[in-house]
Amino acid sequence: MLNRTCAVLGLALVLAASIGCRPAGYAPPPSTGEAAAQIKQQVDEFVSKVRQQPKTAVLEVTLLLESLEAAVNQYGDEFASTRDSARTLQELYARSAGRAEIESQLNVLADAAAAADGS
Repeated sequence: MLNRTCAVLGLALVLAASIGCRPAGYAPPPSTGEAAAQIKQQVDEFVSKVRQQPKTAVLEVTLLLESLEAAVNQYGDEFASTRDSARTLQELYARSAGRAEIESQLNVLADAAAAADGS
């Protein structure tokens, strides 16, 4: 009887300990809708920043692309259009395209992010 009580208490202890095994600060990944809203906000901030500080655009678009690649990897093709628009923008910067062409692509990027967000 004592062995059985010890076994039950041991099992209860193991179960109690395993419930709290998530690392501190753990949060589940955002839903697709939440991710879309975050990406739209990130793209909007990117567009605003590069319009104000065009010299930072090459670095900023590279950082944005990393984030968009991660979103496509995690959520699938929902963000592929936004990522592809950012890639096109990166290519425009790489070949020193004209201001009008870059501005047009910034609008395409913002529209793609808004479409993914549903707004």
